[in-house]
Amino acid sequence: MSITKLEQDFYQDWSLRLYDFLLPYSSLWSNELLNLYPHDLELIPKKWLEELRILSEEELYDFDCKKNVEKLKNTELEKILQQLKSLTTLPTSPKPDHPQMSPLEDWAWVGVKSKKQHEIENIVPVLQLIKNQHSFNHVIDIGGGVGHLARILAHYEGIEAYSLDRDQSFQSSGKKRAEKYRKLPGAKPLHFINLTFGEKKDELELKKIANEKAFILGLHTCGNLANKVIETSLDFKTHGLLSFGCCYHKLNSETEFPVSQFYQKKHLSFGLFALTLATRAHGAISFEDYRTKKQVKLYRFALHLWLYHELGIKDQFSVGENNTRDYHGAFSIYANQKLQQLNLPTVEAQILDSFYQDFLAKPETHDFYLGNLIRWQFGRALEVYILLDRALNLMEKGMKVSMATYFDESLSPRNIGILATR
Repeated sequence: MSITKLEQDFYQDWSLRLYDFLLPYSSLWSNELLNLYPHDLELIPKKWLEELRILSEEELYDFDCKKNVEKLKNTELEKILQQLKSLTTLPTSPKPDHPQMSPLEDWAWVGVKSKKQHEIENIVPVLQLIKNQHSFNHVIDIGGGVGHLARILAHYEGIEAYSLDRDQSFQSSGKKRAEKYRKLPGAKPLHFINLTFGEKKDELELKKIANEKAFILGLHTCGNLANKVIETSLDFKTHGLLSFGCCYHKLNSETEFPVSQFYQKKHLSFGLFALTLATRAHGAISFEDYRTKKQVKLYRFALHLWLYHELGIKDQFSVGENNTRDYHGAFSIYANQKLQQLNLPTVEAQILDSFYQDFLAKPETHDFYLGNLIRWQFGRALEVYILLDRALNLMEKGMKVSMATYFDESLSPRNIGILATR
């Protein structure tokens, strides 16, 4: 059996194990608990809620951050968490035995945010290794923005690079920066091309550079853009690609997932709420951010109950995003803002704030939040399941494929890369 066939069997088996694990809990991860009120807590195993009720706020924070919690040792919930961890643990890349990127002068990083610098430092060694092994000619960075990655590759690493983006203002800024920044000896050309990737009208321009001598990079390709990057690499027979997905909630679950033949035979159905859960950041956050996240969920739940019980509005709908500071003020201020947006009459502040205090005192309110903490634990597994479909699609087309984590999750949560070469 060939190495490629062994890898394909491994990824197929991995996806089936995820399928078998996730399927029994599909009613939990496939919908927001808020949408199911007043039957929302019926989906959460009572034993799991009991195990979380005894935890302090700090221990719940640790649970949310996937840290070990002593009080959960040998519980049913810990068993579930261990299974989730086992099914979503990937190898890291670059591996310790891979060459690391040489430190660059400070000037190279002017204007580059720490997250982007971290990503560049972890992607470049992989591209260098592939180029040394397979001798591709140039890299095409899809959605390259101002071209930080492409500039580092061309001016410091000696790899010709194209930065593609539909935003001309980003590219104009990138060109000005590139002219001012120093180039090292051996620098290669840096190109900016303004086009909308995946649009038919721009296909001829893309064909000029997307060929067997090219390597395509899609860093955080939003929604279906990741699929288009993969399709382009296959159609134009590029040497390979490195794809990082994000914004899975923008996928059309009927036409854009699944994409592999293997999944089309048997797969989990993902609606908007499952795709949104897969999109969530799954890494550790600060305790302050955790408290804010909790406040957001409780304010939204309390507003829903007010609409449900006081106004008889039982349909679920989006009420939009708010500035973080709005969740640290009185509930009445938040609620009246939303009522105005919905063209509903505002309510006296004292009445709303009294309603919120009564809401917080109810045991089911705490259980609702605990149920959400449990549901959020499934997000990473859903993301891995989506990405395995893309990896299998590439394997079915004859590509050599590997999935790995490339970035520190706390700095760049969408850190799973699919590397495919011919």
